[in-house]
Amino acid sequence: MKRILLAALGAVLLFSACSPSVTVRSDYARGVNFRQFNSFTVEADRGRNPDPVMGSELNQTRITKALEAELVARGLSRASDRKADLSVRFGTDSRDRQSTQSNNNFSPFWGWYGGGMNTSTRNYEENRIVVNVYDTRTNQQVWQGWASGQFYDRNKDVEATIYQSVNKIMARFPVQTSPELARER
Repeated sequence: MKRILLAALGAVLLFSACSPSVTVRSDYARGVNFRQFNSFTVEADRGRNPDPVMGSELNQTRITKALEAELVARGLSRASDRKADLSVRFGTDSRDRQSTQSNNNFSPFWGWYGGGMNTSTRNYEENRIVVNVYDTRTNQQVWQGWASGQFYDRNKDVEATIYQSVNKIMARFPVQTSPELARER
């Protein structure tokens, strides 16, 4: 019984270790003074949400709330579309991915023929959140951040994963959290 339990535990650990993590990247326009911006508006980029799951109203609401919380924590205030300094637009998409792992079991202890080779393949869906920030006065993009990974997994809380992903994206935003507001969180 102990062997079966240990084997099952080992399999769970192996597969959880193999699950892809969320990767975050960003880019920005050089020469832009981000301290000049005081207000923002957040909206979903309807053209970038073709996936019915990641682009659902539930997820759009989650992403909007997470972005607003992150921007307010950085000292920016919400404003109407016409009065905002920054227009923050986000989109989501998904694509099928495949992960292949090979394990070499060759060892000097296997005798003349050695061990063997084991290859496993896993198919999964990779999700992505892309955040684009525009200067409303010039209508030029000043910053972009994105996170890609597996947000929908039976072992993950989707809402928590989305909030954590947005938090990681916005950690790369040039306007950092003000210390006074960070203490209030």
